[in-house]
Amino acid sequence: MFAGVLIGFALHLCQLAIMAVVGIFYVMTPPPMQDTVMFGFFSPMAIGLTQLIYIIPAYRKFSRGPKPIWAKGILLAAAITFLLNASCLGLVFNTKWDFK
Repeated sequence: MFAGVLIGFALHLCQLAIMAVVGIFYVMTPPPMQDTVMFGFFSPMAIGLTQLIYIIPAYRKFSRGPKPIWAKGILLAAAITFLLNASCLGLVFNTKWDFK
């Protein structure tokens, strides 16, 4: 199961690498096209939801393979990521930023 958790977190790191590429394209695109590239910056902020794009296929692949326990680890990594993201965003958006 630990290997599945590591696979899940490795997939998250791949998403961050893709976001770096999206950032490079954002800098290189002309202003009318920057709105479409800006959608890519939504991904790290809502990783709890966007991780479903790659976690569900990985879960299905490993659950039908020779090591289905790894599929449970992938779901555990996804749940940890979702809960951390939800709690951090809830903390940020529910805090009154009063700098007096």
